[in-house]
Amino acid sequence: MQTGDALPFTTRHASFDGARSKPTQSGYVLPFIDGPTRTLKRLESHLTRLHARSASHPPHRHEDEEIVILRSGRIEVEVEGQVHSLLSGDMLVIASNDLHGIRNASNEVAEYYVVRFEVGQDSA
Repeated sequence: MQTGDALPFTTRHASFDGARSKPTQSGYVLPFIDGPTRTLKRLESHLTRLHARSASHPPHRHEDEEIVILRSGRIEVEVEGQVHSLLSGDMLVIASNDLHGIRNASNEVAEYYVVRFEVGQDSA
């Protein structure tokens, strides 16, 4: 499945097969979908793989809502100064504009899914 598919958005099946991972300093990101839908300005989803004891990126904030679902390992997500410890299968919903950062809190690889929802009208 490729990102940036043209409108109209239709039901899609995202698969690891044939997906192109993007290496990062702390592991890799495997993008699934990124673009507008019938009701959202943007829907973005990816899998992140974090090496042991590493962070995905510095803490940041954005307008869209974000769901993090831990596939394997153990991560800590700091949101507005509060640390949430996630174990395999756990999910965390991060509210719009909350300062947040994710780090692998273990000596093992961690993998988690991210789904981000951006609402509003496209300015184009």
